[in-house]
Amino acid sequence: MPIVTAFLAISNQWQMIAMPSGHIYWQGLDYARARAGLKQAAIVVSPAQWAWLRVMESAARSVLNGYRG
Repeated sequence: MPIVTAFLAISNQWQMIAMPSGHIYWQGLDYARARAGLKQAAIVVSPAQWAWLRVMESAARSVLNGYRG
């Protein structure tokens, strides 16, 4: 649950690209802003927890970009 809480605290820190087609491509979290957001929320993340946050980021990116695999 701590990883979910951490992810939700930084879930608005995405880097996005507007494509010519009008779609948005979700690149991933902006790590500098994500770390600042975690610090602001007083959430300490270990290297192992950061790795799990990146797993959640990858899964969320796939869903946001419409990949269903």
